[in-house]
Amino acid sequence: MQKKTLLKIINLFLWLGPFLDAFTALMIVKWNISLTIGVVIRFLYLIFLISYLIFMREDKGEKKKTLFVLFLFLLYFIGFILLKYQQERQVVFSCLKALFRSFYFPLLLFTLSRISHTKKIEPTISSFPKLYFVYLFFIIVPNLLGIGLATYQVTKEGKMGLFYSANEISAILSILMPFYFEYLYRKQNFFLTVFGSFLLIFILLSIGTKGPLLSLDILMLLFGYRFIKDLIHSKKWKTLGGVGVCFVSLMCLLIIVLPSTSFYKNIKVHLDFLEVNNVFEIFKDFHLVDHFIFSSRLSFWQKSHKMYQKAPISNQLLGLGYYDKGQEVKMIEMDPIDVFYRHGIIGFLLYFGTVLFIIIPVFKNLFQKRNKGQELVFKSSLFLMILLAFFTGHILLAPAVSIYVVYLLVYLETREEVV
Repeated sequence: MQKKTLLKIINLFLWLGPFLDAFTALMIVKWNISLTIGVVIRFLYLIFLISYLIFMREDKGEKKKTLFVLFLFLLYFIGFILLKYQQERQVVFSCLKALFRSFYFPLLLFTLSRISHTKKIEPTISSFPKLYFVYLFFIIVPNLLGIGLATYQVTKEGKMGLFYSANEISAILSILMPFYFEYLYRKQNFFLTVFGSFLLIFILLSIGTKGPLLSLDILMLLFGYRFIKDLIHSKKWKTLGGVGVCFVSLMCLLIIVLPSTSFYKNIKVHLDFLEVNNVFEIFKDFHLVDHFIFSSRLSFWQKSHKMYQKAPISNQLLGLGYYDKGQEVKMIEMDPIDVFYRHGIIGFLLYFGTVLFIIIPVFKNLFQKRNKGQELVFKSSLFLMILLAFFTGHILLAPAVSIYVVYLLVYLETREEVV
């Protein structure tokens, strides 16, 4: 296969993301099909890249390293499935699907990285802002038409358009947000910036989850500081004054409309459930902090740790898996910690050993002297990926999300090598 054809396939697959996710939601909601087209196509794409990597011409030494790493993954997968077959035979297929979802990220990262190095190609990330608009369109239009899917099944409110998983769509909107802001900034169109910012804030408030709003707050500080600094340096005082007026106006508008948003109503429901009258009372009690801030993730962590301590050595090495006595185990939703308990010491070392081998050079390169504006986008996106992986999860363990992490890391790793 020619290099241009391969690169087209790699970049085309990125564009399939929002359409696969929307069709996946349709299959689950309308037809109640658990093995969706999104899972199948993403699996086939990974198999295609692995097959290409295996038969790709490489230096003999590099080929041995490639095959050795793939063999380690295969060996672990066989051990994990055999263990689950022995202990949880009735749910072994579900365990296999969960295994694929969890290890999609390191396998795709390793495979795409090796191909990009050898073939001197880099996956494009220039389409990230356009993809972001597609995701926003797939949320705002169905919501306005009254056909958007509910973010929560009970009690809390929110609409997320044509998407099924609130956690995954929230994660995508968060980690790609820096590229969206950078696009608005580069256009230097006042009306586009105001409209784009208002649209994003409206959508995030209507979804009703905390993760994207946390990301928005962080990015507003980072990009706001950069924007104001540039205006002061250029001595554009009138523009600076106009920005100040717009910001104050936006804050006043938010204060007025906030009580009617899904996000505000969900916060109120949560506080009422905890029987808390003042939000500051939360920080006086560990249980309240865990429930309100971490959505009980710390409690699930404690439960998983107790299960891990009582488990036989085989499970401690290969993982507790995703089922216990035929019942699905509640995930902690803190990705690195979930990997450790679900896949044990061996799975954890294999998973993050592969990731660190690629990510360490990326972080070293990020702090070299380059275009400061562009590097701010990369750094902020990677920061959000790491923060949310620990705070909300569904960054590394959801293929629909992790593919964007992979493409960004591989791009940052290979951009110096591509001529």
